[in-house]
Amino acid sequence: MKVLFFARRTLHRQPGGDTVHLTQTLQALQAQGHQVQLVTETADLQRALATDTWDILHSMNLGRLADQYPCYAARKAHPGLKWAISTVWVDYSAYDRKRSFLLRFLPTPWVEFAKMLGRALLSGDRWPTIGLLFLRQPLHKMAWSADVLFTSTDTEAARIRQATGLGASVRTVALGRDHLPKAPAAPVRRGWVVLGRVEGLKNQVAAVEAWILLKGRGFDAPLTLYGDAAPNHGRYVRQLRDALARAQALGVDAQWKPALAPEEVPNVLAASTGVLVPSLFETFGLTALEGLHAGCEVVISSAAESASLLAPYVRTASPHAHALAEAILAPNIALPLPSEAFTWEAAGTALVKGYADAGHFIAFTGSRGMPNRYGGYEEMVDHVGRGLADLGHRVWISTSSAHPDRTYHYPGIQRARHLDPESWMGSAGQFVYDWISLRALKPWQPDAHFALGTTSSGPWLRWTFWRGRSPLAVHMDGLEWMRGKYPPAVRAYLRRAEAWATHGAQVLVSDNPGISAHLQTYQLPIEEIAYGVESPSPLSDEALTQTLEENGLVSGGYALLLCRLVPENNIDLALDALLDEGPVAVLGDWSNTYAQTLLKRFGAHPHFIRIHANFDPQFTQALRQGCRIYVHGHSAGGTNPGLLQAMAAGCRISAHDNVFNRAVLGPNASYFSTPSDLQTAWKQADHLPTFTAESTHYTWPAVTQAYANLASRLRG
Repeated sequence: MKVLFFARRTLHRQPGGDTVHLTQTLQALQAQGHQVQLVTETADLQRALATDTWDILHSMNLGRLADQYPCYAARKAHPGLKWAISTVWVDYSAYDRKRSFLLRFLPTPWVEFAKMLGRALLSGDRWPTIGLLFLRQPLHKMAWSADVLFTSTDTEAARIRQATGLGASVRTVALGRDHLPKAPAAPVRRGWVVLGRVEGLKNQVAAVEAWILLKGRGFDAPLTLYGDAAPNHGRYVRQLRDALARAQALGVDAQWKPALAPEEVPNVLAASTGVLVPSLFETFGLTALEGLHAGCEVVISSAAESASLLAPYVRTASPHAHALAEAILAPNIALPLPSEAFTWEAAGTALVKGYADAGHFIAFTGSRGMPNRYGGYEEMVDHVGRGLADLGHRVWISTSSAHPDRTYHYPGIQRARHLDPESWMGSAGQFVYDWISLRALKPWQPDAHFALGTTSSGPWLRWTFWRGRSPLAVHMDGLEWMRGKYPPAVRAYLRRAEAWATHGAQVLVSDNPGISAHLQTYQLPIEEIAYGVESPSPLSDEALTQTLEENGLVSGGYALLLCRLVPENNIDLALDALLDEGPVAVLGDWSNTYAQTLLKRFGAHPHFIRIHANFDPQFTQALRQGCRIYVHGHSAGGTNPGLLQAMAAGCRISAHDNVFNRAVLGPNASYFSTPSDLQTAWKQADHLPTFTAESTHYTWPAVTQAYANLASRLRG
């Protein structure tokens, strides 16, 4: 594996915890046989990517946006390149507003940009590109564009997931502590040390104030602060000098010394009683591990995100002088650090696994969004979207502004809400909604774009100007132009829209062999991915009887049709055939013209049972579980989710005789094309097969994996 690392320009001039982190990571990966290279200049990054092929681009510190932006641009320019970030993310926003009155009133992007300029001027850090000032939610954008984020603790991972909405693409890889050679312990250890750059979040002032309190209680061990002053924290540096002057005037042995060279750290720790980490915030606090490795006592701030992880081996305290003083005086009952814990070799192994498992940015357009409130594509997107997110992919799903659930969130999924004017524009609003969705997706440049259906998106999908150049797979729906409910002119348009959608596609997705056969005319690769179905839980006899009685039904005594009330579903044929044989229950939306025609024609028949649309899973399971025969009249549309649900429920099924239904049910099922076929099926219902076993081939995990595999091939 070839890994290109990109880090801040001052990585070696101003060493810190990330310097150790990165240096040891490089060595661990090299020891495992991987090829690695470190660059710190943007020009060197661009040169390395232009002259060689890399498997992974790995950057450091999510919060340093000036350092992440070159990688963000590289990820866009090289879609096959996986981008990993070791986050080390410190959210300074609350602290910044505390330390500066002016910063309380500036927008966060301006504050961050000003800080980047300050670091560039004062510390020699990378100059930020002006594009960062206008990039909306830049940290969110970087986090979602990266294929995997590595945190050092589960606490940090949870914080990043909360802040960004990401899910399983955020992974925890604990740091190592075996980079320091163990120096011989001094005959007598004496004194405590604080290691780290002097700045407000490191909270050295509280350590000095704790030592003033300890002096009053007879504690006279020395305190030594090692670290250089942060160039943009002049006020805090003055506060520290004042605190040290007060302490020394009271006879406290406290002093501040320059940062230690790496080779000096082992000897200093070997001579020290303990290491204090008083920070107001730490993503980990590597000095705590270094102290434990050297055999020191360690007191760490409870504000450090490693506090719970290290709890068995350290003493914790809130980052205030009184609490720190009490922790220093407390008996040391911490356990010794196991020799095999926190090694860089283990960290390197975990990184390699994270690289291998890194997911893709996968987008779905063409549905009304999730959670499922409509069925069809929405049901598929709901199941597959959640499944992909659980596998570590980042999933973008266009969601209608008319969707009733505005607060739903699932980790790893962006519900991108877009204007959907269908409620006041009619069908034309679908074209507007799809156009807005495609335009919103374009800047994200997903690794794989799944466009669902072609009716209202076909005119837009043919042009990369509208949808971008991301790899595109088009789910061709159910051959809408075959449906009898449409007049000839509409059917002609639907066929043209289908053809338009194929112009920009790399792959066509079909859910049924019958559709696949038709799609071969387009001479494009065809991926056959059926829908899934969940195995239902059977209702108790009592619950089943109650639901059926409320609707005038008796278990085993009625035929069931559960579908959209449209001509191509052959409801009139089924009613003609079966009403004289026994009760027929029809569940659907009765508001359209065809449904009203059915009511006028059959509504007075004593065996006709109309049930208004109610797709509560327990209710529909009761209807399926209790029916004598399930009539599936769909004559077009590929693999129908309702048919799969009837199979999973164990219904005895008679289906309209067509290539789509035969592809699902096989040759031994009951099929009809005339009323007499259905009458025969009713009379022989006890001898019809069930398809519970066959339904197990249509599982959502299998469907999800098929989409994940296709996304990998699209990304290349």
